Amino acid sequence: MSNSEQMITADSRVEEIVQQYPKAVGWLVKRGIVCTVCSEPFWGSLGELMEAKKIKNQDRVIVELNEFLESLNQ
Repeated sequence: MSNSEQMITADSRVEEIVQQYPKAVGWLVKRGIVCTVCSEPFWGSLGELMEAKKIKNQDRVIVELNEFLESLNQ
């Protein structure tokens, strides 16, 4: 991610992640974090979605997601 782009946090809205980073959807799904239903994004934050999916190590997931998105820009 370039310095001009904001990193994803637990407070990031899922619909904004889906719109800004469409490749993040597949990455999240592979980790059991399904963020769309009937082609509509989850209406809440990434943190709320991970809580609902009972995802452990949420901070690590967010770090890895940001690293994945950064790798797309290289």
